Amino acid sequence: MKRMLVFFSITLLVFGCSYPTSGVRVLDDRPSVVIQDAPIGSFLLVDGLNMGKARLYNGRERALLLEPGTHQIEVMSQGNVIHSERVFLGDGELKTIKVH
Repeated sequence: MKRMLVFFSITLLVFGCSYPTSGVRVLDDRPSVVIQDAPIGSFLLVDGLNMGKARLYNGRERALLLEPGTHQIEVMSQGNVIHSERVFLGDGELKTIKVH
């Protein structure tokens, strides 16, 4: 009985540690945009698409990931465009847009 317990313990140790582990890490190298000083209630539009509240993308809570290339960035408040900027974003770039 003791031999069987030792045998199973050794078998468990050998086979429990022998399985290889592998992991895949994918780095996201997409460019990102941060909006600073956006008024409360303003919305962010990228290429005409509503991305939600502009203040969410302040760089502390999150940044907006985009595809590389040229984008039209607009901030709207109370139905009016209060900031509009055409930007080119390269891989891994972080663009900070200040709303005046």
